[in-house]
Amino acid sequence: MYDRTKTTIRYAIFFGFSLCCCFGTTALHAGDDDRILVPGDSNDYVVLDDLITGEVPTVTVGDKVFSVFSYNSAGDMPAATNINVFGFQDPDDHYGLTLQGAFLDNPGDPNSSTATLQFEVTVSGEGQQQGRVISDAHLYMSGAGVPDESEIRVDESFQNASETLQVFQSTIGNEAGSQLSDWVDFAETSTSRQVTALISALAARAAIVPARVSAIDLSFSQIVVPEPSAAMLLMCAGVVAGAGRLRRQA
Repeated sequence: MYDRTKTTIRYAIFFGFSLCCCFGTTALHAGDDDRILVPGDSNDYVVLDDLITGEVPTVTVGDKVFSVFSYNSAGDMPAATNINVFGFQDPDDHYGLTLQGAFLDNPGDPNSSTATLQFEVTVSGEGQQQGRVISDAHLYMSGAGVPDESEIRVDESFQNASETLQVFQSTIGNEAGSQLSDWVDFAETSTSRQVTALISALAARAAIVPARVSAIDLSFSQIVVPEPSAAMLLMCAGVVAGAGRLRRQA
């Protein structure tokens, strides 16, 4: 015998299950455009242009999230479509990004070639829950080469901060020399930083080969800042311990 009530219940259950599947699938894929990059994996990278256009909104490397990318180039510097972005982990286990591309200036033109990259680095959500903040920054370059009277350099700066970083290789007069790594501690820590990297290259007009660098590494380290209540407890513990020592000495 046909039971209208049971049939209605069956349809309601089926419809509800279908909605759950649809919404569950949507939730599952909502962040699929974001990427997690594994440091040291040469096959795991994002083209910089995809980060600029928003096709890949963010990349996560270890405990850092990178977003809001922009890039401008002049002269012989590569287009964003010709730059690959890899995950990076420096010798002290700090996480960051590697920019890989033909950053160069060809001989013949008296003007230098330049490129400006900007992005935001943020402590991951889990890290922020643990009270972590960005405490310092590190800059490296590799694959650099310059002919006589030429140079390649990278200058890194941070919004609302006076600290700067610089790496370079130069054969120009009194400026000749090289510094392939640099680091700085921030006077004020924060959970995020707006970063600007200016890449410039100048090859002598009579040179045979370009001034160039093929890889630029930018990494950031973080520390845990105790919450005010935790800091107060530590201070009280120190006072109590000090008082105890004084009593014993008395």
